[in-house]
Amino acid sequence: MTLLVILGAGASYDACDPDVVARASDAWRPPLASELFGGRQSFVEVIREQLPRAIPAAIHLRQRLKEGASVEEELAAMIDRSAAYPPGAVEVAAI
Repeated sequence: MTLLVILGAGASYDACDPDVVARASDAWRPPLASELFGGRQSFVEVIREQLPRAIPAAIHLRQRLKEGASVEEELAAMIDRSAAYPPGAVEVAAI
């Protein structure tokens, strides 16, 4: 399995061939930043199998994004909090 993540202002959103997306579904379209920690099965599997240290942060981010937080703001807040909670720094680095 190959995972492609391109960050920046929707840059990855149109990285897929439009014909492939039209024939399949939006599951083939790379996510926007607000969708990075959603419930896409392939992303959940990658985090679970390849990035186990990121699981607590991913769960936290998924919840905060559902509440309307932005990925960038929430990651910045997590980094700030990690100064007082060193395991948080490991989780953020894993993300």
